[in-house]
Order: sequence, then structure tokens, then C-alpha cells
Amino acid sequence: MSLLSTLKAPRSLRLALPLLILALLLGGCGSNPPLPSETQTYYVKAGDTFYSIARRYGISVKTLSRLNPDANPSRIEIGDKLKVPTDAVVRHFAYPVSHPDYSSGFGMRDGRMHNGVDFRGPSGTSVLAAGQGKVVFSGNMRGYGRIIIIDHGGGFQTVYAHNSVNLVDKGETVQQGQPVARMGNSGHANGTHVHFEVRIHGQAVNPMSYLR
Repeated sequence: MSLLSTLKAPRSLRLALPLLILALLLGGCGSNPPLPSETQTYYVKAGDTFYSIARRYGISVKTLSRLNPDANPSRIEIGDKLKVPTDAVVRHFAYPVSHPDYSSGFGMRDGRMHNGVDFRGPSGTSVLAAGQGKVVFSGNMRGYGRIIIIDHGGGFQTVYAHNSVNLVDKGETVQQGQPVARMGNSGHANGTHVHFEVRIHGQAVNPMSYLR
């Protein structure tokens, strides 16, 4: 069918074409490959599509659909939960403080998503790199105040926020346990603490699953 004939086709046919293309993507050919043995939860973000999520995790749209049989691939919304493969490399991180005093957890809080965990302590307490990596951000960010972001490779990043002072600069390589900041209450913070996040391919996950 030519582009011109498509444009002249009835509206019902034009509306059906995207669904036909999606069906072809989902249908594929041959037998179904085995599904990933381990999965994690992915929360749909603005701009996500079934295709972009599948590509991010290195699977086909068909496999993503099989992992989420109740999801409508053409109608996903921000906040929807999808099963995606657990990253092949399982990382374990050290606590970002030497004497962890847990004050707030990962999940919904006051009607909003809290994307990390908080550890309180005296002002000036050393905030430690949870693992070896490269500093990809050191500065101020709205809400977070003074913040450090470290990239550990394999899609993993850790975040350290509300610092009183940052001790490392963008581009530096840091080692696990190295002081990267001092604890404070910059940004939107209630009391002195470090807000700590673990992100996989940009998606915040529960840090407690990775801390050892």
C-alpha cells in the first residue's frame, strides 16, 4: 500500500494500522524463547513506550508483553508497574555512612514517591561512596540541595543528597568508602541526613536490596 493510498484510506483502516504493526511485533515467528528467570519492578515514566522499555532492558516487545500479560502495550500510563529482567550483574553496595541510623524508607510518603532511603546523623558526618565509580554530577539540584551522583557501570548509579558540602568534583574516580560529602540539610530536607538512592538505567530502586 502506497503512502498516498494510505492517506486516502478510510479512517478506521488508518487507526487499525498501528495495532497491526504492534501485533506483528508481538507475534514474531518461531517458538517463544524462555522468559527471564528473575525480574524486578519498573515504574513507567513520562515518554516511555513498550518498545523503549524493552530496548532499555535488551528484550523484545514480545518478551516484555509475555512478562506482563495484563498490560496493554498501546496504553501504558505514568506510574504503571511492569515486570522487567533483573540486571545480569547483581551489585552490592556499602552503606553511605559508617554508623547507619535509618530514618526514612523507600516508597510512598505523604502521597509522593520517596525514591531513596535516609540516614540521619550529626552535621558534618562523612558521607561515603557506596562503591567504586566515577562522579558524573557534583553540584546543586532542585529539591536535592547539594548532591553527588556516582556512576558504577552496568547501568548502576548511586545518589547522595542534602549535603552540607561536596568533597569531590565531576569526573573524579572514587573508591568504596571514600568520603565524598559531609552530611547536611541543604535542599528540601527535614533535619540533617543523607538521602541515598540506587538507580538502574535511570530508574530508582529500593537501595536496601543492594546494601551489604
